[in-house]
Amino acid sequence: MFAKAREQESGISVIYIRESMWMEYAMGATDPKPDYYARHKDAGVFSTVGMFETLTQMGYQVNYKEIREYDFTRDDYTGKVIFLSNQRSLSATMIGWLEDFVSKGGQLIVDGLTGYYDDQMVTAMMYRFPLENLFGAYPLEFKVVSDTFPVALSNGVKLTGHCWRGFIRTTTATPIATYGNDVLGSKNTFGKGEVYWIPTPVAMGTKLSKNYAQLAAWLDSILSKKVKDNAFRFDKFQNDGFMKTMCTPEGYLSVIINKDSKTKQFAIHTPSSMRSSIFFANKGAKINGNKITVSPEETALILWK
Repeated sequence: MFAKAREQESGISVIYIRESMWMEYAMGATDPKPDYYARHKDAGVFSTVGMFETLTQMGYQVNYKEIREYDFTRDDYTGKVIFLSNQRSLSATMIGWLEDFVSKGGQLIVDGLTGYYDDQMVTAMMYRFPLENLFGAYPLEFKVVSDTFPVALSNGVKLTGHCWRGFIRTTTATPIATYGNDVLGSKNTFGKGEVYWIPTPVAMGTKLSKNYAQLAAWLDSILSKKVKDNAFRFDKFQNDGFMKTMCTPEGYLSVIINKDSKTKQFAIHTPSSMRSSIFFANKGAKINGNKITVSPEETALILWK
């Protein structure tokens, strides 16, 4: 079974960029004890992990890739999602890839200081913002606030920001978050796809505060129906619950881990109606249809056919 197993593609990718890592290391190496984690030399990686952990606790099988590993040669990206979380360095070539991705139906979700610099560490926001057409907005300023602070969205969800509060001005985008009369986030339609942009580092704030549920609630409200319908995932966010799903010749196999201190019941959404059975459980997990009960610190493997 496992010899031919492969991951079950969800269409969701959290992307990191080498140039951002190198730039942050160069800046952070001179300050080994920064006042905010956002100024740490691995802040970008920390932020992507915060986004990855949130999506995994929603049950999604998430790709984690460097931008050059992503396939930007397709004709249609409907049902595909890219997350760019606090990736501060973007080259003109990379921006072109992202414009092509969104114009062909992809969904781009961006937070933090993504695109603040180009690939030569030159501030991209000093002149015409190169992502303005794609984002439908441009940045005005970033103000240092505190370690964590609320970012209120127009749909009632309150995310957790870290360090900088980013202010923007929309052109073609629609505001999705405000602070008084100022805009903190936007949604823009570009070609056949869409871009969500919150320039405040909310994934980093989520990981620092461990308030994953609120970020998950927002993501659940904006992910497309196609992505949600076609994925193996939890019916609702599960704090300290994680799932990975693979495809095998005998069926699909989901690995579910309960890191909580209490027994949890997971309701699993599957792309179609399937029969379920326990393939392995180290503490006697039980399953009834799409509902599985897992003990604390237990790992269970569910076979779907």
